[in-house]
Amino acid sequence: MTTLLDQALDRREAGDLDGALALARRAQARAAGSGGFAEALLVQGRLHLDRAELAEAERTLLHALRTSGGDTVVHLHARNALGDVHRAGGRYEEAAALFRETVALAETERGPDSVEVAEALNGLGVTGKYSGDFATAEAVYLRALAILERTLGAEHPDVAGVQHNLGGLAHARGDYAAAEGPARRAVEIRERALGPGHPDVAADRAALAPILDALDRPQEAESLLRQSLAAFEQCYGPGHPEVAVTLHNLAAIAQRRDPAEAESLYRRAIASKEDHFGPDHPDLAVSLNNLALVRNERGDDGEALELLERAIGILVPAVDSCHPTLDACRDNAERLRTARARTEMAG
Repeated sequence: MTTLLDQALDRREAGDLDGALALARRAQARAAGSGGFAEALLVQGRLHLDRAELAEAERTLLHALRTSGGDTVVHLHARNALGDVHRAGGRYEEAAALFRETVALAETERGPDSVEVAEALNGLGVTGKYSGDFATAEAVYLRALAILERTLGAEHPDVAGVQHNLGGLAHARGDYAAAEGPARRAVEIRERALGPGHPDVAADRAALAPILDALDRPQEAESLLRQSLAAFEQCYGPGHPEVAVTLHNLAAIAQRRDPAEAESLYRRAIASKEDHFGPDHPDLAVSLNNLALVRNERGDDGEALELLERAIGILVPAVDSCHPTLDACRDNAERLRTARARTEMAG
């Protein structure tokens, strides 16, 4: 018999987040006072996270933790989802600490090769990638991948999720040839499992695209990004962070042929990120850096330097001191200051 939560998860898989959330709320109302109450809250929390509603996701997941009682599986999944919320909000140290605690707890409660351990390891890996701890990220991704392949099989969508993340890590390191394989594998697995129009497949395509662009295949990259943008806008609406990231990556391709188009796309991406995350989220920095380069190219080194200084101010308290985006922002700012000083001396 299909439950309301099963129906909610089916709606989520189909990309209907509004319908899924309505069903999850009905399930919560029916489960009041029963063991299914915390599980319904967990599903709602994940849906709020999907919708980039971080404050509501955190509130709901904390409620799930408080009411999970002896349901260890729900408790662990809620902890992992809460770690995702912390990371999405730029709270990397808090996220990493929670994921590490959850790995240890899941190993004790569910065993070292459990899906719950793999989920926490994957969350820790994503956090490490964003904060610049690439060595830890790679190690925990590989352990998570091995667990999931043994437990769920090599063609499971959760395996695709870790392949996606391994590709993203190699891309962040600048090893584009190594990045293409796992990123493309993620697309292939999830297309077969979920269908080509699913938002998770769109996310995989969007992650593969900048890798292909870095490998000097911009037309293929742009085609993937436009497919992803259409899917994200249909599923999430125009202001979702996935839309913002896709706009940013389209801007990076446009930057080489049409700086005016690139500037427009970068500004749309920044506005979307600010709308959802506020003005000081670390995800803003790479878009601010790239927009600065465009403004400099178009002759406005004053705004370019302001954008870079803002990006540096955002990143310094949030990431490792040797994070590549922080290094790039500092290098670009120093280059602009040097150029301006030379111009002033010559004048």
